Amino acid sequence: DEDKETVSRALFVHGWMDNAGSFVPLIDRVAAAMVKRSIACDFVAVDLPGHGRSQHLDADGVYSIGVYAESVYAVVQALDWRSFVLVAHSLGGAIASFLAAAYPQAVASIVMIDWLGGPRSRSDREFDSTRGGLPNRQLAKESARIASLLRGFLRYHSDHESDRKPFLVQQTDPSQPQRADQATFARRRQFLSREDAVEYLRKTHGSSLTVEAAQSLAERGVVRVRRQHYEFAHDLRIRRRDGNPWYTEDQLHALLFSITCRVILVVATHGILADRDENTTHAESTSTLSDSKSFLVELRRQFIRDHELHYVSGGHHVHLEQPDRVLSVLENALADSATMSESHASFGRAYL
Repeated sequence: DEDKETVSRALFVHGWMDNAGSFVPLIDRVAAAMVKRSIACDFVAVDLPGHGRSQHLDADGVYSIGVYAESVYAVVQALDWRSFVLVAHSLGGAIASFLAAAYPQAVASIVMIDWLGGPRSRSDREFDSTRGGLPNRQLAKESARIASLLRGFLRYHSDHESDRKPFLVQQTDPSQPQRADQATFARRRQFLSREDAVEYLRKTHGSSLTVEAAQSLAERGVVRVRRQHYEFAHDLRIRRRDGNPWYTEDQLHALLFSITCRVILVVATHGILADRDENTTHAESTSTLSDSKSFLVELRRQFIRDHELHYVSGGHHVHLEQPDRVLSVLENALADSATMSESHASFGRAYL
């Protein structure tokens, strides 16, 4: 059919305190790679609520993974995509897990960068790995229950969106950062130049963050508020963790088991899933989950029905700092999920 072409659709979901700009270097490269394969691209990278240029919640709003998942779901509905790939980093991985569990027919696959699972309850830090977790029958039942609850949550908030002040897919004026109250303004760090803000980003993200990577984050994350003053655009309240639910390890296993699409795990060798102390022996590090991050990866990935694991050299923001190291994994995932569609996509076009 001359009116159809091979199209790869992907939704990019960034991590905590980042913004859609964190994917720009990677998107540029993978879009060029798709063109070489004669595959059209429909790529969308979002700023989560309170991040980048997205609108902030009302004064009584609380940021949580549920709120973020709801916003991404609204974007998917607005795009009217029937099948797509979720490319998610860090916190975005938890959001992607929620969406894939709730709507397995829409999510073709997940590329999960340096994340696996979700926030675990502090009371569950001493999970006994020797008992093997939930029995198979109970695991299947719990995973089905979680998927049903997630679908109900997303559908309810989608149906009642008109009852609330819209914030999910609106974009603020980047020159007018929003604040929940006047006291927030006093706590905001200000800079005399954009370059100063970029340098501060490099310091707070670690020495591995290049100037170019920090500039990608600053493009959507730093705004000018006066003629000679700059500040970060994000809502300061996103730093609070009290809005997120905390899960037991068994619940996280059930969540992962409820994901039926293919999951491509990209683990950075020096990221948040890496063991900090290289001198610790395996026997010493597997007594509890909190002792060994690599053991955590091996344990949790057993509950993902269809997955592949890739270790790449780099830090937690490897996709931003060294995008070429992630490129081949993402390129193959997008090519495998490409479908024939009406000729609405453009070669190499991406939306932010």
